[in-house]
Parts: sequence; structure tokens; C-alpha cells
Amino acid sequence: LVIANAGMGINAPADELRLEHVIPVLQLNVLGACATLTAAIPHLLAGGGGTLVGVSSLAALRGLPTSAAYSASKAALSTFLESLRVELVPRGIDVSDIRPGFVDTPLTQKNGFRMPFLMTADDAAQRIVRGLERRRRIIAFPWPTALAMRLLAGLPSALFEGLGRLSLSRRL
Repeated sequence: LVIANAGMGINAPADELRLEHVIPVLQLNVLGACATLTAAIPHLLAGGGGTLVGVSSLAALRGLPTSAAYSASKAALSTFLESLRVELVPRGIDVSDIRPGFVDTPLTQKNGFRMPFLMTADDAAQRIVRGLERRRRIIAFPWPTALAMRLLAGLPSALFEGLGRLSLSRRL
């Protein structure tokens, strides 16, 4: 079992976002996780199988306002995991994508906004362990946030963008 759990994020409106803010998020969340996972593949194959796990986010499902770098980084990781899964499951390696919502960690404690269905780290860990024991490909939680994000992911882009602008105007 190899778990790539890397995460950092910034919340910045587009007019304040700079490349120097985006690069570290992508380096850690995407390249750090990919470096861990790709280094493990030869060892798992040589050992006859195992499990690769990447900790992504429900934010991977849609580009969320003020979270461009974070959403993009987690979407990249989810897509990377999906590609690995297609190739590795037939070779005896399970690949799981953990997609938590808000979990009470030092990362989320910096957020200056309301975080619906905030979970403790212990609750999140229990859900992850149960999902891995059941060999789930995608472990998304908590269910109300996961359901809301799946619904948002299914919306036409124009409707989603309108909702995003409405959300931003209420924050101002």
C-alpha cells in the first residue's frame, strides 16, 4: 500500500492570482503525488500487486471560484489516477482516488470561509480505511458534499458559471 497524500492550496480571486502562487500548488499536489506513485509502481509489480492511493479532493470535479490552482491540481491527480487504474488493475494493483470534502486539518483551518459538513480527521480516516478495505476506486465523502459536487459536475458549463458568479457576488 502506497498513499500519496500531498496538499496545499490558496484561495485567491482571479485578479489577484499570480503564477508564483500557482506553481507551488501544482508542484506539491500534482508532481509530488505523481513522483510518489510512479516510484512505487515497479516495486508493486515486482511484488505481485498492491494498492496505490492518491488523495485528491471533491474540488477536482469542478473549477471552484477562488480555487483555480487547487481545483486544477486535484483534477490533474484524479485523471492521473484514473489512467493508472486502467493499466494497473489487470496487473494486480488497485488504484484508489480519495476525494474528501472539508476535513479539519491545518490546511482547512486557514480558510476564511464557511466549510459545509466539515469532518474531523479521525472520521475522514475511518471512511478512507473502509473504502480501501472494500477496494473502492473512488472514495468520496462526506456524502452530502460528494452528491452536491457530482450534481455540479453534471451541469452545463454556462449554468455552473452563472452559479459561481452568484456565489462570488454574495461573498463581496
